[in-house]
Amino acid sequence: MTGWDRTTSPTEDDLIRGWIEHHLADVHTSMPARVQSYDAASQTATLVPLVRHAVLHGDGSVEREELPVLPSVPVLWPRFAGHFVAGALAAGDVVLVVFCESDTGPWRAGSGDVANPADLRRHSLSHGVAIPGLAHGAGALQHAPAATGTDRLVIGDDADEGTRITLRADGTVLVTRGTVVQLQVDPDGTVHLGGAPAATKLLALAELVDARLAAVRSAYNAHVHTETGATTGPPSALVGPLATTAGTKARGA
Repeated sequence: MTGWDRTTSPTEDDLIRGWIEHHLADVHTSMPARVQSYDAASQTATLVPLVRHAVLHGDGSVEREELPVLPSVPVLWPRFAGHFVAGALAAGDVVLVVFCESDTGPWRAGSGDVANPADLRRHSLSHGVAIPGLAHGAGALQHAPAATGTDRLVIGDDADEGTRITLRADGTVLVTRGTVVQLQVDPDGTVHLGGAPAATKLLALAELVDARLAAVRSAYNAHVHTETGATTGPPSALVGPLATTAGTKARGA
């Protein structure tokens, strides 16, 4: 309780304020937490709270205590209309754990319809859900798009040599490994294997190339000449079957 001169008897306002402060001490809203472990099957994590809990004593002193480990906290991955975005949450990752107003356990265990809370506490440490992505000052992303740049969305590994997918404002899509462009799709649909502008040569479809070569082979093996009033036979040295020109990685229509 704050603002009370303890050399005198407390007033009614002091008592009410103290009662409110006492109960607010056990009301939790949100805080950063570190992932201790993650269960990908249930999408729940065991979390270690990263901000100590301040306890104000009657003599005005403040004690700061460690909060307990939070088990089986649901992790909120974006999901909608049957689609989702999820990652391999790792030990040591930091999340923002938000403590719901009421107990969501019965709702999660049920069919998704309206449910009654089993635990009647409000904003309890047991009511948390985790949102990945929070970081301290030194943990800022190194490859996030700049507000004034051409990149609008970047997905991938934040390590310097990591693999990333970048969507640009003009519709260009890049797949990069570090700073090297491995694949680029232009707004008109042109695909550059190995990136651009270096990858400018046009590629042929293997099926069409094989068909053209087979036609040339058949024509050569069957051709004859008219010579001094007679017709020669086919070549004595025929072209044998041709190996396919198809690659093993790239495909097209």
